[in-house]
Amino acid sequence: MGIALSTAGIRVEFATETISGTRPTTGYKNIPDPIDLPDVNPEPESLQSTSLNETEFHTYIDGLKDVGGNLAITFNINDEFDETWQEIVDEYETAAAANMMMWFSFVHPKMKRAFYFAGKPVPLSFGAAAVSEVFQAPVYVAPLKIEGMATKHTS
Repeated sequence: MGIALSTAGIRVEFATETISGTRPTTGYKNIPDPIDLPDVNPEPESLQSTSLNETEFHTYIDGLKDVGGNLAITFNINDEFDETWQEIVDEYETAAAANMMMWFSFVHPKMKRAFYFAGKPVPLSFGAAAVSEVFQAPVYVAPLKIEGMATKHTS
């Protein structure tokens, strides 16, 4: 039985393709101060595949998985983060114009694999605010391709 892991040290990183259609394996940059990551482990649809030969139970096959549209990643918001996110949005636009995708990764420091998906970062707006709270807000990434868990890249 494995040892449980803490969420401490998880990083959110991004890299832009250098070869169209190929996920980068190096050159990922850290996005500082993530607070909350979305659940990207959706349950696959269950498609009923029962034939008329069955006499007691339905049979099923796995269908598609749905991550539910834009992925919300919460960060601490300040001028540094605002500038960083705008640079990411600008880099995405440049890459998209060259038919390249931007890849994001969720990296746990004690795991051999990381989670990968290509996506379009949505420009930052103004998050909710309340008295006596840290200014945090979700940023959104529209997934374009989800690779899932794969061997961790080198930075």
